[in-house]
Amino acid sequence: MDVLRGRQRAGAAVAGVLAVAAVTLALVDNARGPSLGGGERPAKPVSLGREALWSGKQAEGAVLRGRSVVVLGDRSEAGSMRVAVRDTETGEERWTRRDEARLDEDGARLMSVPAEGPGAGSGDRPLLVDDDGDGDGWGVLVEYAVRSRKTYPEHGVAALSGKDGRLLWKRALPGAHDVHLMDARDGRILVVAEGEDLVDEVTSYLLDADREGRTLWRRKSHDVMLGLAGDVVLGERRWAFSLTKRAAVLARDARTGKRLWDLAGSYHESRLQAAVPGRAVVNTLGAREFGDPEHPGSLVLDTATGRKTDDLGRDSLSCAADARAPLLACLGSDGARLVSVRAGRHDTPVRARSGALEGGESYDVRTVGAVRDGRVYVSSDATFPRRAAVDRLGGTLRDRLPGRVLDVAGGYAVVLAEGRDGTGRIAVHRVREQERP
Repeated sequence: MDVLRGRQRAGAAVAGVLAVAAVTLALVDNARGPSLGGGERPAKPVSLGREALWSGKQAEGAVLRGRSVVVLGDRSEAGSMRVAVRDTETGEERWTRRDEARLDEDGARLMSVPAEGPGAGSGDRPLLVDDDGDGDGWGVLVEYAVRSRKTYPEHGVAALSGKDGRLLWKRALPGAHDVHLMDARDGRILVVAEGEDLVDEVTSYLLDADREGRTLWRRKSHDVMLGLAGDVVLGERRWAFSLTKRAAVLARDARTGKRLWDLAGSYHESRLQAAVPGRAVVNTLGAREFGDPEHPGSLVLDTATGRKTDDLGRDSLSCAADARAPLLACLGSDGARLVSVRAGRHDTPVRARSGALEGGESYDVRTVGAVRDGRVYVSSDATFPRRAAVDRLGGTLRDRLPGRVLDVAGGYAVVLAEGRDGTGRIAVHRVREQERP
């Protein structure tokens, strides 16, 4: 049972309910339009190479890491899913591992790879563990299982070398029947494991990436922990282990696992959209003061206390985040309204219209694919898809991108371009910053 797969797609189903009652998100009431605080300047325009440096087979997602790109779902001719590491510049395949590939002599086999937490952006996102440098000690996280005849008595988390794909370490999760990789950063790995019995409770683990996945803490409960935000782990309290049932956003201390706060009782339902250290964006239904379970809203929370810092209006938002900035960016239900929040001293939300996504049909699905270096990469998926990069004020930095942007780093952009058959194919373009005219 893979109930967490496609977190954003399932979140869109909830957003659809919210959108029925949604009204226009309030814009800044200023004739001069929105502005940035704290002396921040809008990001500069970018250019992408007219032709891709290389393109690959059908894929689901990818991330950049130095001169490497980690590709998930780069399918073989037999159709099995796999994870591969390629050279960013040339596309040369350094190594690949398919589902059910044997990882060691103890019978460990690769099972799955993608991260499933909110705010990841477009596509499934491979998770990496680092060596705190630019060397070859980094790894790719995967789920593994040990097969014994026709059963899998052991499930756990493993790290494969980014250099050559060999097994760096593995860590069994006792009693786990299905393992979901949620997030990895700052030397910690967040995992949710289901047991063999079909019950509502799951076990959330925080693992130490620097000590071969040693358990820092684990909690068995109805809480499905979704992502790391500095010293806080955010998740949802669920009345059933399903994305379509009522939920309440909550937080735990990343050091101890102790619950810090939750939104149960404050809203009929609340869903985590994205988070960075210090701030999170949450969609809600039925705030206490309205008494209407269908009343939608979105708000910004202080991740340490759960305190509401800003009300984003009666709308449901679709968000992505850049934890390094730290910057959150969201689109409203009509897709053309952009909201961004930079956590820190000047964290007042900036609301703007995005001309790059004006027009289109009411059924167009508009999403934030990635947030990098102050740029927000947005997509409109419809009969005639449109992809663009905009700044926090909604200004177009690059229109008609060749696909959904999955990641941008080190002068490269990895995109997912839709083929004529409707499947996505990975491609890498060189990207350059330009001066404003």
